[in-house]
Amino acid sequence: MGKRGAARAAASRGPNAGARDGTAGSGMLPVGQDVIQPRILHAFQRALFIADAETARHSARVGAAAAALGRSMGLPEGEVRQLRAAGILHDLGKLVVPQDILDKPGRLTAEEWIEIRRHPAVGADILLAVSADLASLADAVRSHHERWDGSGYPDGRVGDQIPLAGRILAVADVFDAVTCTRSYRSHTLGELEARALLVAEAGSHFDASVVKAYLAVRANAPTGQRWVRTGSRPSSWEPTLVEATR
Repeated sequence: MGKRGAARAAASRGPNAGARDGTAGSGMLPVGQDVIQPRILHAFQRALFIADAETARHSARVGAAAAALGRSMGLPEGEVRQLRAAGILHDLGKLVVPQDILDKPGRLTAEEWIEIRRHPAVGADILLAVSADLASLADAVRSHHERWDGSGYPDGRVGDQIPLAGRILAVADVFDAVTCTRSYRSHTLGELEARALLVAEAGSHFDASVVKAYLAVRANAPTGQRWVRTGSRPSSWEPTLVEATR
């Protein structure tokens, strides 16, 4: 059994997979509150790590960043916890995407992009298969590649049609993707360049109010905080957001 087969098997073991890590128990929210139970979250996170440790680490950073952003925007703590879970699981659907496509350096073919673009909807479908109570969490995962101007995927939603959680994830996901080295792209943006990219894309790719809030969070982040990443890039590298985030 390969890594991805093992990952699917780990995910299929579902709720009991996290029983040994101490996340289940007193901190578990009751079913029906639309927040995923920690033991289920851990099982999916474990499956992602088995399949692709790099993607799992990226997802953990996105979850931390999304939660920090939601808290700074004054969202209730339950919604902040949901944002963290949505960030951790936003790439859950990549479990069904061939690894050679995920890791391919350079541009993808049209057929490969079709495969990549399946992952938000697949991730949402997996969560809904766990419980219909996870509808809002599933919608956040489904919508993290939607764009404010309607040119995103999988549904082409526009503006406020995109749930706030999806708009928050979009900003956190892109920022982490462009400031961290990925297997398909070795170059990274520095902190100031990444902030400038968010500003340039506010109102087209991103909700401008979410960008404004995120920049404020970044300005106040402790230097050593785990999801604070910086880097550099050659001056000749000019990525599009589509190339930077898969």
